[in-house]
Amino acid sequence: MLRSGGFAAAAASLLLAGTFFVVTRSEARAATTAVGCQDAEFAMLAAPLAPWKGAPLRVLVAAEQALDGEFALIAPDGSVAAKSRERNGGPPYFWIAEVATPAAGTWHATLVREAAPEACRTITREIVVSAQKPPRPSTAPGSVWPIRNSWNRATENLFSAWIAKLFDAPLDTEPSWKAWH
Repeated sequence: MLRSGGFAAAAASLLLAGTFFVVTRSEARAATTAVGCQDAEFAMLAAPLAPWKGAPLRVLVAAEQALDGEFALIAPDGSVAAKSRERNGGPPYFWIAEVATPAAGTWHATLVREAAPEACRTITREIVVSAQKPPRPSTAPGSVWPIRNSWNRATENLFSAWIAKLFDAPLDTEPSWKAWH
């Protein structure tokens, strides 16, 4: 648990950007385990943590193994709003899909794995997008931001995929970002 002061204060700017990529181990496991299926060792995460229709919806899937498949975001009306067939990185391997203005309602983030057994081929996670802006998360006393989970292999893969995407730019351009303060 990071506390304010010392190293945590100096690193807060960098780590704050990574708070979008928090997922519980049980959510990652639940999304990948079906009766008779071997755990695929991947994690799926939506950002922001509390999606709402006034902010872009970004979903990241990170896997330990090189899986061939297609990742899609299915809107509440059943239409495919975003699709990602291209697997990035490795390891971890990852897919990213984004919807600039998501509609309020229940979305489905779906990964269809080509070589998996039929019972394990499609993995879906529901993402509820609110019509109203959610309240800001509150922090625990003495914390820089809310602590939701511990560091594990799933969060490490998500963080690694995020860093790879953050620095993904053509070789002839210099990446730049807005100031984080």
